[in-house]
Amino acid sequence: MKPYCGDWKSDKDYPPIRCFDSNWLAWEFIRRNSAYAKEVALMAPFIKTEEFSKGFKQNSKSLLEGVVCYPEAKPNETVQEFYKRTSLEKIKRRRIVKPAITFQRRWQLKKPISPDTEYASGLVEFDLSNVRLVRNEEFKTKNFALILHPNEAAVRFSLDLPLANQIKEATQKLEVEILEYAKNQKSLSIEQQKTFGANATNKLRKDVFENAHYWLRCYDASIKQKSMPDEPKAMTAKSKGKRELENGPTHRLRVFKEEIEQFKAANKEMLNKERGKFLDEKRLTDGTLKGYLTAVKLFINKKKFQKLMHDDVKAYQIKSLSPYWPSPIKSDNETS
Repeated sequence: MKPYCGDWKSDKDYPPIRCFDSNWLAWEFIRRNSAYAKEVALMAPFIKTEEFSKGFKQNSKSLLEGVVCYPEAKPNETVQEFYKRTSLEKIKRRRIVKPAITFQRRWQLKKPISPDTEYASGLVEFDLSNVRLVRNEEFKTKNFALILHPNEAAVRFSLDLPLANQIKEATQKLEVEILEYAKNQKSLSIEQQKTFGANATNKLRKDVFENAHYWLRCYDASIKQKSMPDEPKAMTAKSKGKRELENGPTHRLRVFKEEIEQFKAANKEMLNKERGKFLDEKRLTDGTLKGYLTAVKLFINKKKFQKLMHDDVKAYQIKSLSPYWPSPIKSDNETS
């Protein structure tokens, strides 16, 4: 299964400029992630057998590729073979995590959805709950088997003591752990960074809601350009007799500027009243588009969309006469 790549020339196929629907934007970043596409394909067999949500029986012959296990499963090992091997090795607390739990933790989605699925279809359902609670219901000490992923921490509370003070103390300790986790992320392999998101603790960019429309279009255009290394140069409208790559940055810049000119022509009266407050198409440069590409890759490949899902979206909202006008660009080389 391949990640999604849209037609960057069709602006109506993308979330509008200043789109504050964080779920919509997050889905656009997720569906373009190659690791997500691969995981959806791996989860497909478990959906058919209902093992995705119900878990595995010990005699199951399903392959464990893409499933979190303790200890880790061997390559091409089935559930049945896993339990047989760990039994012979006398491993205590062996466990296979339900695929639904792992999938939700990684992508914030209730179930695997094909990358080609449009957000407006109603099939894209998010589950933002990352907190799991386990309580000892017996009045005696109990030993729990708990799997902790590298980007998780477990905190224990006492039900006999005031909760407010415990939460305050837990918050202080967790803030220290977050800083330590951020340091450790620098040593992660590229594959681990794709799984756990090496920039998840960074602050969310305020311009994501304003410029994600252009970020995504630049990203799709760059993907199409890479997939067509021998793309022939063609004559384009208003190119003054020059030839340029149909998916290249020069043509991208031309298309965006033409769209802005069309907007200005259709909204002259409004723009005259708000003179000086809107972007001039001349300020769009090659450097601007490079900055857009750098930003979108953080949200797609390094899973920075997770911050988008959990931050207070209202804090970033900007009042404007038109939700379809690009925001001023502070710096052509701004990245994150």
